[in-house]
Amino acid sequence: MSHPGILPITNPSIDRPRIKVYAYLPFFTPAKRKVCMPETILMPAGRLDTAAAPAFEREMIAATGAGVNRLLIDLVDLVYVSSAGLRVLLVAAKRLRAGGGRIALCGLQPQVAEVFDISGFAAIVPVYADRQAALAALR
Repeated sequence: MSHPGILPITNPSIDRPRIKVYAYLPFFTPAKRKVCMPETILMPAGRLDTAAAPAFEREMIAATGAGVNRLLIDLVDLVYVSSAGLRVLLVAAKRLRAGGGRIALCGLQPQVAEVFDISGFAAIVPVYADRQAALAALR
């Protein structure tokens, strides 16, 4: 899938969950890119359960530890999330907020949205209908 204005960053060592990481790459030098375009988009796919949560947590820690202060997690391809997956998202939110950053989620499938509503997680982390709305809120 091609996304205009963004280039995929892949990590072949991560098999589960399938994670697509997108970073907005303007035509600046790397130093200016960090200052001008700090948004990073993570797109987990499939199931975010006990088996998949550690790999996704490593990916999110790497993303938030790389100077990123605005993280968008697009869950459009996620079909299941367990309490382990919610914990990983909560850890990322706390980590970003502690560093003065922000996080947003978007694209929740109905079954994932139901878990977020039942758990009260939607009240903790901002959830948006689509990627454009989430990016606008992060800027």
